[in-house]
Amino acid sequence: MRNVRLNKRTIDTIAMFNFDERGKCSFHNSESITSTLGKDKMLFLQNSLNQTLKVIKEDSPDLCNILLGKKIRLRISDAFEGTVYLMPHELAMNLRILDFENGAKQDRECMLVGELEHALFHLCNPHFHISQVRIHSLHFY
Repeated sequence: MRNVRLNKRTIDTIAMFNFDERGKCSFHNSESITSTLGKDKMLFLQNSLNQTLKVIKEDSPDLCNILLGKKIRLRISDAFEGTVYLMPHELAMNLRILDFENGAKQDRECMLVGELEHALFHLCNPHFHISQVRIHSLHFY
């Protein structure tokens, strides 16, 4: 496995979610996520996922249609390097991306939306080379 460092106090949780027809993120295991991350981080993640789908809907309706109803597995851990990326059976996200000062919340959310869009596009197009995925996501930079 790449981009992973383990220690005795590694925090690791799985968020199973899907987007409903209204374009809202629905967690299948919200109690587990809340107990591991805390309510503020879970709500921040949920809001960021909702904003991500809104951006995808405006930019790429075909991708939005693929994502609606699809069950997505997101592993959140402090053992990961980087931000959000595709692994063979799930998306992986660095827990530290959810840590922010209140003043930086909006900037962090904008960054997370871009990273999530990138990862969701790659999830739906695993046959694309990473360079093609990055070219797709250039409009966020």
